[in-house]
Amino acid sequence: MKGRNFIIITLFETMNLSDTALWAEEYGLSHPVIIDPLGEIAGRFEENQAVPSYTLILPGAEVAFRDHSIISQADIEAFMN
Repeated sequence: MKGRNFIIITLFETMNLSDTALWAEEYGLSHPVIIDPLGEIAGRFEENQAVPSYTLILPGAEVAFRDHSIISQADIEAFMN
């Protein structure tokens, strides 16, 4: 999906910095992973926070889509097309 106009960010509410870094390394993540212990960032975009969940946010902070399941690359590509 290189060249698309979006970024992926992972938010964790319950992990500490060292556990988060180990998790990101274990899964080979190259995108930002943010610790959000009070849910302040997630709360801006999610009415009912659930784990796992994903929210696709357009420029201007408009929520385009949200779901409470595990997202795949195919899911994102289908939404983008």
